[in-house]
Amino acid sequence: MKKLSMFLMLIIFITSLSPIAESIPRQVDPATISEDSNVLDLLNAYSIISNSIGSLDFSSAEQNLTYILQSSFPSTYMYIFQRGNELLSNILDSLNLTKLMISNATVLIQNNRFSDADNLLGQALFTLANANATYIQLLELYSSLPISSSRVTNTFNGIGSAINSLFEKILTLKEEIENRQNLIPTKISINVSPLNVNWGEKVSIQGSLTEESGNPLSDREVLIHIGAKIYTIYTNSSGQYNLDEKITSYQPCVQIYSEFIPSGNDKYIYAYSSSQIYNVTVSYIVPEVSITLNSTYVTPGSTIELDVKSNYILEFNLTSNLWNLTFTTNEKESRILLEVPATAKEGIYNLIVNSLPNGELAPTSWSTNLTVYKESLQLNISIPKQIFSGKTYEIRINSTIPFDIYVVASPGINAIVQGNSIILRIPLSYINSKVVVNIIVDPENPSYKEVYLEESIPSYNSLAIFSTLAGAFAVAIPLARSTSSVRKAENKKEKAEESSSGTNLRNKGIVGEFFEALEMISKVKMEGWMTLREYLSAIKERIDEKTYLLVEELIFKIEKVIYGGVKYTQLKEEVSIKVKALIELLRKKK
Repeated sequence: MKKLSMFLMLIIFITSLSPIAESIPRQVDPATISEDSNVLDLLNAYSIISNSIGSLDFSSAEQNLTYILQSSFPSTYMYIFQRGNELLSNILDSLNLTKLMISNATVLIQNNRFSDADNLLGQALFTLANANATYIQLLELYSSLPISSSRVTNTFNGIGSAINSLFEKILTLKEEIENRQNLIPTKISINVSPLNVNWGEKVSIQGSLTEESGNPLSDREVLIHIGAKIYTIYTNSSGQYNLDEKITSYQPCVQIYSEFIPSGNDKYIYAYSSSQIYNVTVSYIVPEVSITLNSTYVTPGSTIELDVKSNYILEFNLTSNLWNLTFTTNEKESRILLEVPATAKEGIYNLIVNSLPNGELAPTSWSTNLTVYKESLQLNISIPKQIFSGKTYEIRINSTIPFDIYVVASPGINAIVQGNSIILRIPLSYINSKVVVNIIVDPENPSYKEVYLEESIPSYNSLAIFSTLAGAFAVAIPLARSTSSVRKAENKKEKAEESSSGTNLRNKGIVGEFFEALEMISKVKMEGWMTLREYLSAIKERIDEKTYLLVEELIFKIEKVIYGGVKYTQLKEEVSIKVKALIELLRKKK
């Protein structure tokens, strides 16, 4: 009957704290507007948060709420969602605090501290009531959206589940307190002396454990706290206990007290109790230590100096990711040489130096950051501009710092390291348009960085070039002979037709007519020693740009006919037609 009355009291307590929900003016009539897809998407996200709350996973719920706060909300319902996010955040805070209070109250009950636990559960009940009131406001607020009330309830039902779950936990703990409050109270006393000691001196601790009425509790476990240390002893037949213990703490003040935590069957008979707390002052010596490092910016393989001064000869421990060593100061002052490992990677390292405690000499600590870096290696590199198959080439690398070379070249290329050079042997059959060489220059001095190079060198196949030249030569010889015969015949005609001023050029070879026409407008004669490209260069500044571009295009095609071999035979007719057309154009320009 008593449990039932307490249950009803708690329900009345919570509901009495639930204020009337805020009256939020509806911006739309849910009966007349269809459910908005954006609103439904947002409610799905809120449903995930609600589910996390329902499982009491408030951390995940808070994280998901942070994400949803970055979402885009429909402008029509902006107020509703902004206000809803505030309410949801308040609910999360209240539920999280309630859960923490319940957890702490559970520990207090285990230690038979029922009064403290009951007070804490009362606070948890009040916080939970606030969460419940805010939850009612949240449901009323989202009912203003153009969606069904059942959809709103389903979205946030996880919150209601969490409130119910926490309420049941509070109820259960309160019932446990009620059932165990009939335990027999206990009293544990303690006396500590002296209250001022030097490091290493003993303190004497005596006390007794009794029922509140004074009856001694014999053979019971008592915990004695001396600073961070805990000692377990047992009471004698008179309920007395005592302990003599050295104080070896390097704290200026050490707290000492005792506890009785019922165990076994005593948990259901006797209540928890703790003694008063004594503060013991501890005297010890703090050495004066001065530590300096001559450099905090170093390279691998270098040596740095650590100077240590103290007013006592002390043992020190140095720890970091680079070193772990122990050393002792010599005549109160020492210099320690630290060689930075050659394998040390670039980065920042924490260096800690601790003096080890020695009786009344307390430990000291010093730390600093050490930056490890590497120098850039300066190289002079000689690389061929182009490569022909069937030949051997050299890539030469020079530096003032000795180094090793590792190389990987394109498939089919034989790359050999010889001293500071890379020898590339290109097979005659190599047909790729480039040779790629990957080079690692690894300095012998660890203070320098490795250098990674990738060189791409244009490559030409010698066989293909030779075949092309041979074909061009075979075509050029007969053409030259033919041109020579034509020139001789034309020279004869020139002498007989000097007075005609070039009107009979069409009777000469078509190529000859072309160059004579160019000579008329450029005043530059095509000499026998000139190549086609040289002649182009000579007339470039003597004719207008438009004409020059036409001439250049045609001469390039003439080159292909003369030197390009069989595959350009089909250009002959095109060249002949264009030559005639350009001759007419050049004569008009004259």
